[in-house]
Amino acid sequence: MNVRSWIIPIGIGAVSLLLITGIQLAFRVDNPVGRGLHMVAGAWLVAAGIILMLSRAAVLRPYLEGRFAVWAMALSAGLLGLTALPLLPLMPPPAPPGMAAPVLPLGAVPPQLLVGGEDLPPPGIDGLSSTRIGQLALMAGLRDDELLSRLSASGYQNVTIDQTIAFVAHGDVARERRIVQIAFGSQ
Repeated sequence: MNVRSWIIPIGIGAVSLLLITGIQLAFRVDNPVGRGLHMVAGAWLVAAGIILMLSRAAVLRPYLEGRFAVWAMALSAGLLGLTALPLLPLMPPPAPPGMAAPVLPLGAVPPQLLVGGEDLPPPGIDGLSSTRIGQLALMAGLRDDELLSRLSASGYQNVTIDQTIAFVAHGDVARERRIVQIAFGSQ
């Protein structure tokens, strides 16, 4: 059986799914299933592309020979690495040893979709947990003392601008969410 006969339909399906979920993400449609599908489809598209390139290595080899091709690939890899640096804090934790291959496609899915874990932090809050209160005030367009007074009025006493949201909430995800809501004015 020819590799292209099954890998190209996988690629087409992944691109179609990426288009649909990408449009939802672009218009800020809050759909955790769509986000998870977008990440999984992206992983499948990358895997399909790698398999297709490896199966067609003999055809691609002349394009990869020569000094220009090596420099172009090195530049592309360097730029890709630079664009990925801001995403490092958002990356999922590495898979346990010995589980990397079977877990790879599922590693891109938010854990809430796999486990159904209501006690797991949603992807957005997880990224804000380590944010300091002073930074949260800046993001919300408030002065530090305004946010501290809002938090104090809502029952969060003795909060300083150097504490993180997770520290103030004592690791409770619902309290972290509430602190962010207080900062952005949805009392």
